[in-house]
Amino acid sequence: MLKSQSSIEQQEEWREVILERLDKESNQQDINNVIDRLYELINKPILINICSKEDLEELPFLSSRQIENLLYYRYVFGEMKSLHELRLVEDFDIETIRLVTPFLRVEPRLREEKGAVDKLFKSVRNEVVIRCDIGFNKKEGYVDKSDSLLAVNPNKHYLGSPLYSAVRYRLEAKDKLRAGLILEKDAGEKGLDYWNGFVQLKNRGVLKNLVAGSYKMRLGTGLVINNAFSLGKNQMGVSMMTRSNGIMPHASADEYNYLRGIAAEIKLSRYVLTAFWSYRSLDARIEQDTILSVKKDGLHNLLREEEKRNRADLISAGGALAVKGAWYQVGVNGVYHVFNTCYYPEKKLYNLHAFRGKRTGNISVDYRMKYAGLFFCGETAMSRNGAIALLHALTYQPTSGITVTMLHRYYGGSYHSWFGRGYSEGSELNNESGVSFFLVTKPVAGLTVEGSADFFRFPWPKYGVDIPSAGYELRFQSSYQQGEKWNVHLRYRLKNRDKNRAGVPDSLPSVQCYQQHQIALRTGTVISASFFLKTSAEGTFYRFEGESASKGFLLSQSVGYKMKGYPLQADLMVALFDTENTQTKVYLSEKNVLYGFGIPSFYGNGMRTACTIRYDFAKRFTVWVKVANTRYFDRDEIGSGLELIRGKNKTDLWTQLQVKF
Repeated sequence: MLKSQSSIEQQEEWREVILERLDKESNQQDINNVIDRLYELINKPILINICSKEDLEELPFLSSRQIENLLYYRYVFGEMKSLHELRLVEDFDIETIRLVTPFLRVEPRLREEKGAVDKLFKSVRNEVVIRCDIGFNKKEGYVDKSDSLLAVNPNKHYLGSPLYSAVRYRLEAKDKLRAGLILEKDAGEKGLDYWNGFVQLKNRGVLKNLVAGSYKMRLGTGLVINNAFSLGKNQMGVSMMTRSNGIMPHASADEYNYLRGIAAEIKLSRYVLTAFWSYRSLDARIEQDTILSVKKDGLHNLLREEEKRNRADLISAGGALAVKGAWYQVGVNGVYHVFNTCYYPEKKLYNLHAFRGKRTGNISVDYRMKYAGLFFCGETAMSRNGAIALLHALTYQPTSGITVTMLHRYYGGSYHSWFGRGYSEGSELNNESGVSFFLVTKPVAGLTVEGSADFFRFPWPKYGVDIPSAGYELRFQSSYQQGEKWNVHLRYRLKNRDKNRAGVPDSLPSVQCYQQHQIALRTGTVISASFFLKTSAEGTFYRFEGESASKGFLLSQSVGYKMKGYPLQADLMVALFDTENTQTKVYLSEKNVLYGFGIPSFYGNGMRTACTIRYDFAKRFTVWVKVANTRYFDRDEIGSGLELIRGKNKTDLWTQLQVKF
């Protein structure tokens, strides 16, 4: 068996690419879900000689054309003997190979065993991950309060301890059977308050995929249902639109975006039938047998939050039928949701067209076609009230080094899709239209240049904007990889949008246009197989029209060390930041424990230091320890409300143990 070998820096480069291409402000949970799944694939890499198209589609770094070229290479030349052969696959450049190498493994094709299902358990792999995090600084919510105060306002104190804890268990057998369980307690909660589990069976005759328990769904381009993940407004997100319908286990700690029941895919020749059923509870605020709002963050650390736990029930069912040809695919999708009581949020200016009622549903037709260098995909959807949503993308690749994409979207003002998500500027798939253009070019070896422009319009008021509005977003990104030793990434984004503004004089409009400029430069240098350096600099500029700009800056330096011949790896990061307000806050990507991913944000003036240590022993045990400290130079208190810390410093500890057997 041959395994991919990668340097200490290469093992984490894929994570940096995810962060650079996604919008950190609005896709936090989506990023966590993607990172979780990719970490799972690192622990259980895709077997490149026996993998399917659907297996490769889990890697967001690969385009549809690259996937087809890889499968064609395998069909023509047979089994790969080494991952170095990826250099011979058309459209696979050095950067792409470096990104996908940690997720792939080469081994000879094994003869498929025939017989009873119990033969699956001949090669069972188990994994248990135990994680505990805690902050060393006491927050206001954990400070002892008098009984008289708590009797008047019990929400002045968190219900539980500041410890975060989670336990994950996973079982896999021969890529046919998979099962998992997760238990979690958030900081401030009383006891393990969340769990989910699943059992998955794959590729058993006509049964392509079966998941019982907690799972996620994606049909079409996501206009009908997509609670798996969304990769935002970028070329990577557009590429994910072209992927096949999917049922995937819900193996993360996301407490909202999932279904619970049973889902299955059956493949008969060119036809794929998908069906699912789900019954689950939602956290909700209910008054007089009416759901006023649904709580999505999963936190139950206060009495008022605990009182919303599992107050509403939601039944979801639906399915899809897809037919695939050599150059086309067409699918019909349908979803239906029923609440146990009426959902009727309080009417506001921004939600006059929002869904209200007990039942909702969607139907759609999705389609994709390819011819030579052209690829077209799209979906036309309708919600139960007759509102329409459209999403279409056309990609042209004249040569292997140039890709041009145009995307159009129209989401009606009263279109409703409970778990639908797709390409959008807003958080909901309604009240939006727009057109986007993308250009990706690789003019010379090692150099990739990407540019995009998105123009959008909101015909009705939105949350935070009390009038119809419009805007645009421009992005530019360039990366250069010099062999295995050095790389540099440059990123720029300009966003122009309208926004409500409080406290303006009567002579000025209450809705004003703002511009936000973000620029970032990152370099990575591999000193040796043991040492690498990463330097990052970021700047944010924010201003309303006619005013001077506020500014924010971040400078960080990371050093990674992997001891040669010894299973120890250490990463040290130091960052300085200086921002004028919350509009210019900066985001920091830093190493963390497995499944402990997050993107901390900072505003004000201060310094962040973090150290992460990983130690592997006995080939079955891995321990992570991370300590991080943030020190502010411009304040004596950190945070507000129950999260208030009295002092200039905030220190946190993450610990994790992984056991494989």
